[in-house]
Amino acid sequence: MKTDEIVVAYLAGGTVRGLADRAGVSIAEMSALLKRAGVEIRRGAPPRVDTEILLADYRAGLTVYEIGRRHGLSHVAVWKRLSKLDEYRRLRDAVEIAGRAAFDEAAAERRRVSDALDRRALAMRRAGHSTAYIGRALGVSRQRAYQRIQSALAAEASEREAA
Repeated sequence: MKTDEIVVAYLAGGTVRGLADRAGVSIAEMSALLKRAGVEIRRGAPPRVDTEILLADYRAGLTVYEIGRRHGLSHVAVWKRLSKLDEYRRLRDAVEIAGRAAFDEAAAERRRVSDALDRRALAMRRAGHSTAYIGRALGVSRQRAYQRIQSALAAEASEREAA
């Protein structure tokens, strides 16, 4: 967009944010461009948006950032409005619990993969391979291969003690 077109669009009621989005520049850049063109930037109250609409968007899976962009609010303004609602807190807590469970599940999977790599490194060492060779085979450094072998040995020792 040319500067003249931007100025005309702004004076016709366009917002700095809307024009910045259309022009593909930041809000600060758009504001500076308008100021350089001699346009006085409007300072208005944030748009009036019903809290139920914000909550419906949150229920639909949008983040506070996405909701804010959709309704011309900052993410902080969205969060402040939603945080006063009991339903938002319940939804947020449910998402947090589900996220924590998914994180725990992913961590357990990483441990399983790591343990399998440790056992593989130990088996290769017992077969007579050097730590440099094991590192290349596993795609890690020689030092990391050595650490994996030590980790597998420690796991074996703790299993023997437990039995």
